[in-house]
Amino acid sequence: MSQADTSSEILYQQIQRLGDRELQVEYLNQLQWTEPIAQILPVVDDETALRVVKLALEVDLCLGAKLAGAVKPELQSTTVDWVISTEVSPGFLFDLVGITGSDAAIPFLVKVANEEEQNAYSAIYALGEIGTEAAVKAATLALTEIYHDARKHFQENKILSVIYALEKIGTEAAVELLIEIMNNEEWNDYDISGTCVEAAEALANINSESGRQALMRWCLKYFDWTDFSGTAADLLIPIATPEIVPELQKLLEENEDDNYYGGEDAARVLDAINARASINKDEPQLTPTSSQPNLVNLEQLLHHQDESVRLSAVKDLGGVAAEAVVPLLQQALNDEYVGVRRCAAEKLGNFTSESAVAGLIQALQDENSAVRWSAAEGLAKIATESATTVLISALNDESAGVRSLVAEALGKIHTEAALLGLQSALHDADMWVRLNAAQGIGSEESLEILRQALSDRNPKIRSKAALALGEVGAVSAVPELIVALTDEDPTVRENTITALGKIVAPESLSALLHNYSQFVGTIHSLQQALGYYNPRYCPDS
Repeated sequence: MSQADTSSEILYQQIQRLGDRELQVEYLNQLQWTEPIAQILPVVDDETALRVVKLALEVDLCLGAKLAGAVKPELQSTTVDWVISTEVSPGFLFDLVGITGSDAAIPFLVKVANEEEQNAYSAIYALGEIGTEAAVKAATLALTEIYHDARKHFQENKILSVIYALEKIGTEAAVELLIEIMNNEEWNDYDISGTCVEAAEALANINSESGRQALMRWCLKYFDWTDFSGTAADLLIPIATPEIVPELQKLLEENEDDNYYGGEDAARVLDAINARASINKDEPQLTPTSSQPNLVNLEQLLHHQDESVRLSAVKDLGGVAAEAVVPLLQQALNDEYVGVRRCAAEKLGNFTSESAVAGLIQALQDENSAVRWSAAEGLAKIATESATTVLISALNDESAGVRSLVAEALGKIHTEAALLGLQSALHDADMWVRLNAAQGIGSEESLEILRQALSDRNPKIRSKAALALGEVGAVSAVPELIVALTDEDPTVRENTITALGKIVAPESLSALLHNYSQFVGTIHSLQQALGYYNPRYCPDS
């Protein structure tokens, strides 16, 4: 007997022997056992299989939904009904039903699609997630009925929703309906015409030969319609084959004397076909000429009397990923025009060499705060220890923006000197400086500043504080972050969710599980990082 067979046999015995709590703690809550349990459920006795699914739903709804679809088919009507009966938001419910992957959910989803307009598309998407032949067929039939009803009443938004759903399903049956929508010739009705193009674009995204052929015919049919040749060309270029070359050439010949406005678009398609033919024949391809600017010319332009020319030269230098431009950017730091100096400092921040750092240190002492700001921003990206002394001095800069970026830079330099500088910045008059300093230190003293900032009147400060707490993994701040989940500002709420997702701790997961349907993605990330579904079912809980 192989090791895998031995493990399966042990699991088989344990599932039937262990008590409810033991089974949940030792197996169901552990991510590593999910697949083995799903594989063994069809062979255990009915009573045990149903017991496992019921216990799994208590541990985690998504886990329970997955196992509900793993039991033998004759039990799935019961287990799927349990999933359908869970008290969650409609959107999350359909996600759970889709996770089951069970045909037993089809009658429920079809009923919703036919009778509940508000939830129809959610039900159809769930059918698509189930993905079986029967489920996909049911989804396509439901979409067909919705389309024909919407077409009858000229409801463009409904038809667009049908198109998006069909594209996601992507089967040949879905392709057939998309072709029907694309070929609808009610062009003169403003409310319906745009759906044809949307259907065409959906077909272009599905790998289907019948769809490709229909799309090519449709594009050629309407190619010479006013203002349509560009769209047709864009659709044809990725899929066009030599078989349509004669028709494209005919379009050009027939309209040659009329200054045919679609000529350039037809030529674009022909060029694309010819290019693909050349590649397929393994013909040598032309090597494009280098687009790198001439450094000698740019150096000369740095001395031009027109400041806009000098600024343009610095911008071009910044686009060259070569160390040779660093001395030229350093030279531009002495320009009399502040815009040139600021831009040079900004571009130097893209290099990590000591010479680039030296230039940024010089710029950090510029008389203009905008230049100093760009220099501090660059040093924050590079975060080199050699800049520590000048950065600490810059904590006294008159510009709060500069001081804030300096604190951010010091927070990335993990030395005792940088830490001492940040501790002094904790008492800065500006909240942004204190926030960056606190994030850089990460001590309990600094975390208190971040926690307090979560209650600041300025939503931008609250948002920054939430992210900072997440970056430092502040487990002790989870209670405050839980409160911030209900902040009136959507950005604060979003950043709080992100922060909790970065604090890989049971406290974060527990907090988010209270509103599972709102934070599904973040919850799943934490579960993967922690290796279990629910802190309540850990051995020491």
